[in-house]
Amino acid sequence: MTKFQNYSHYKLPITMEPLEYGKLIEQFGNKYIVQLNTNNVFVIVEKQNENYIKLFRKGELMFEFKDVKKSEFSFVRIIADQRYTFEKNKLISTEILSSVSNIKIYPLYEDTNALTLKNITPFKFNIDFIFDWIDNSKDPLKAFLIWELCIILVFYIIFVILPDQFLNIDNNLTLASMSAGNIIKLRRVVSKNVWNEFILKVNNKIFTKDLFEKLFNKFWLRIEENFTNVNHMFILLKIKYNNGEIVSIGKLQRLNLRDKQWYIDFIIENMKFKSEYYNETQIVSFIFSYGFKDGKIKNKEIILNNSEINSMEHNKLNIPISMNPLDYGKIVKIIETSNGEIIFVQNIFDQIVIISKFNGFNEVEISKSGKTLIKFRDELISENKFERIIDNKKYLFENGEQFLLTKDMKSKFISKLSTSKNFNNKFITLDIETFIKDSILIVYCISIFDGNFKKSFFRNDFKNVDELIITALKSIMVRKYNKTNVYIHNMAKFDIIFLLKYLVKLGTIHPVFDKFYKQIFIVSLFFILTILLYF
Repeated sequence: MTKFQNYSHYKLPITMEPLEYGKLIEQFGNKYIVQLNTNNVFVIVEKQNENYIKLFRKGELMFEFKDVKKSEFSFVRIIADQRYTFEKNKLISTEILSSVSNIKIYPLYEDTNALTLKNITPFKFNIDFIFDWIDNSKDPLKAFLIWELCIILVFYIIFVILPDQFLNIDNNLTLASMSAGNIIKLRRVVSKNVWNEFILKVNNKIFTKDLFEKLFNKFWLRIEENFTNVNHMFILLKIKYNNGEIVSIGKLQRLNLRDKQWYIDFIIENMKFKSEYYNETQIVSFIFSYGFKDGKIKNKEIILNNSEINSMEHNKLNIPISMNPLDYGKIVKIIETSNGEIIFVQNIFDQIVIISKFNGFNEVEISKSGKTLIKFRDELISENKFERIIDNKKYLFENGEQFLLTKDMKSKFISKLSTSKNFNNKFITLDIETFIKDSILIVYCISIFDGNFKKSFFRNDFKNVDELIITALKSIMVRKYNKTNVYIHNMAKFDIIFLLKYLVKLGTIHPVFDKFYKQIFIVSLFFILTILLYF
C-alpha cells in the first residue's frame, strides 16, 4: 500500500513507480498523466533512475519536483531548497540546501513531532588569519579598511536585503536550543487551521457590490466541491490596494455550503461602514484566505423579506423600516403607561422586540434568550418620514426607503500654532476631482491656486484625460514658479496615482523613501559596532 508525504497541504506518494501515484489517465512513452483525486493530477516524466514530476490542481501548476533513485530500496526527492531521503517507504532525513552547507534533519524516533537538526558539514571560520593578513600586509590600514567594508557588506546583505531568507529558514520549524556540537533542536509548529489563498486580480477598479459578487462567485465555483456533509469552511477576505496596503474586511467567518449569499451580504454591509478611502481607492486584488475543517455548524440566518415592508440589516439583524409595531411581528402583550405604552412583539426569528411607544418617538430593544442584541430610537419627522438613531449613526427614511446616513465622529480641536519666524508664502495648491465610470476613477478636473490666481482644467475642454493632466502640470512648470512648493491634499494615497506617470515624462523626479534612511542607519550602526569591537 502506497504511503504519502505531507508537503504544503498536499499528499505526495512515497514511490518512484508512476502507476502507484493514482489512476492512470494517459501514457505517452515515458510520460504519465496520473490522477490522485478529483482535484490533483500528476504529470510524470520517467528517465533512467530519475523522475520529473509536476503537480496540477484544477489545471493550475502548483509546484514541481524531482525523484532520484539511490538504490533498490531508497531514493531522494528534491523540492525547491529541500531534499528528502526515503528508505523502504519511510522518510529518514531532510536536508535544507544552502550555499554554505547543507543542514540535515533526522527524526529522533517514529511518530513524533520533535526533530533534531544536525549540521553534518559545519562551516568553520577562523578569524585569526584575517588579523595575520593585516599584520603582514605592507599597508595594514588599507587592509583593515577592506576587511571592515567586507563585514559591513555581509551584514547589509543578511539584515537589509535578504532578511526573510536568513532569519526564517523554515516556517514549519521553531528554533528551540543550540549546543556546542552544532546540534539544534527544533519543534514542528502545527497550525490549528490549514490556510489556503485564492487571489483574484481586479485591475485597479474600486469596490462595488456587482464587482465583489462577480468575483466571489468565481471563487465559490473553485471551492464548493470541497464541502461535505460533515465539514465547514473558515474564510477571511483581504483587499490589496494599489498603494500596497492590505486590509482585512470583517472578522473570520465560518460557512456551510448554503451560506454563500449570507457572506456576500456580510462583506457588502462591512464595506458600507468603511471610510471613503477604502471605497474609492483603486484595488489591485481580492485575497480569499480560507480552509476547511471537520464539524458541522448552523446555517446563517438568510433574511427573506416577502412582505411589503422594507428592512435594513445592522450587525446581522434584520430590522423593519417602520415605526408601526405590527410590522415587527406578532404582538404578544401591551402594557399601558402614564405617558405611552410598552408593546412586546415576537418576530419570525424568535426574537423579542420591546417597543416603548411615546408621543413622536419610539425606543426599541431587540433581544434573544434574555440577551439584548440592539437598542435604538426612532423619531417621527412627518407622516412618511422618520429618523433612526443607532449608536453614533442616524438613518433617515422616507416612504420605506433610506435616503441619508450620517455619522457623528469625535474630533479634537485644532491647536493654535505659533507664528513662524521664517514664513514663506511661496507655494501652490493643487487638487484633483474624479468620477466613477465602469468601476474606474477618471479625472475630470484639476484646480491650481498660487495665492493670487486660480485656474481649473476641465475634461470637456480637452481631447482626453492625458492632455488635461499634461496641460495642467505644464502650467506650473515655468520659471516664475522655480523652487516653489506644491501642496496636494492626500497626494500619497490618491493624487500621485494619477500624476506620477506624467511627471516622469515631463521632467526628472527624485522621490524620497523612508526605507532608504532605515538602511543607511543599519549599515552605519554595524560599522560603528565593528570598529568598537575591534579596538
